[in-house]
Amino acid sequence: MDRGWLDDQVDHGRISFEQAESIDGAGPDGFDRGRLIEALAYAGALLTAVAALMWAGDFVTPDSFLDEPSPIPAGIVTLIAAALMYGLGFGAARSKAGAALRASGFLLLIGVFLFAVSLSFLTEEIDLGDLESVLVSALILAAGWMAWRRRPSAPTHLALYSGVTGALGSLLVLIQLEDADPVTGGLGAFGVAYLVLLTALGATWVALAHQGRLPPKNAAYFLGGLTLVFAPIGLIAESDAYLALTALATGFLFAAGVKWRSSMLLALAALASLALAGEAAFVFLDDPTITLTELALWFGVPGLAMTFVLLALLAADEAGDAATAPTPEPAPPPGGTTDT
Repeated sequence: MDRGWLDDQVDHGRISFEQAESIDGAGPDGFDRGRLIEALAYAGALLTAVAALMWAGDFVTPDSFLDEPSPIPAGIVTLIAAALMYGLGFGAARSKAGAALRASGFLLLIGVFLFAVSLSFLTEEIDLGDLESVLVSALILAAGWMAWRRRPSAPTHLALYSGVTGALGSLLVLIQLEDADPVTGGLGAFGVAYLVLLTALGATWVALAHQGRLPPKNAAYFLGGLTLVFAPIGLIAESDAYLALTALATGFLFAAGVKWRSSMLLALAALASLALAGEAAFVFLDDPTITLTELALWFGVPGLAMTFVLLALLAADEAGDAATAPTPEPAPPPGGTTDT
């Protein structure tokens, strides 16, 4: 198989690089350079990142109470490691080998993570007020966005999504909403607004992924859907009215999974239904003496109802298949056909 033709098919989006790799992969006894790159990338990136973090920790952990921590050297060490991982990730992204492309996403994710750590050290002795969190979040978001644009993959998608969620929080800091009160408890206006925005972000992320704007689609579905499952849970402690938000998120995941034929969204919808049943029991059975049997009803009744609907749909499908089954042709008479 002509490798140039396969590369052209990958460049035009007709096949994935994994498919091209499978068609033109190395034989059982051949040397697969791409797999070697992938193996070295995973192990090397993890070892380098851990070493950089340990070295940085030595700067910020004084040997005695007379010594002062040194966050600037710690930031420089992690920044150098981040630049190395980022550069290697960009380089691997130029490869046509599927294994090398997978490695590039992981390298870029480690690079963005180390970059975020370095910023936390470098800005420790800089007092910019509320603008500091905005500046740091913007830089991390930019790094995640460039990594994702260079190589759209599950790891770089995680880097991008983490940057977006951090930017949302920093924007709320600028608005100066009331924070949680350590005495009275609760989330405060900041916590409530942040979780509501996260829920909206999750739904928007899923919708944009369906439109093809956030590849790879399943990575976007997973991150956005997981946010829809867990973000509303924290709001229940603030007010029982947020049960409606969990119900909306669950319904959205079910409807989107069925309409867009996504097993990923349907699996997350099942997880969201568990959260919804648990929250409903928490809201309506506000009794510390509740038994496990009473609690089980809130999960078992809707579960059995869904099971019966499933059985009815399966029976209807079987009946429809039997009604549309082709009628076998009659057997010809003995001796063949006769002209009339």
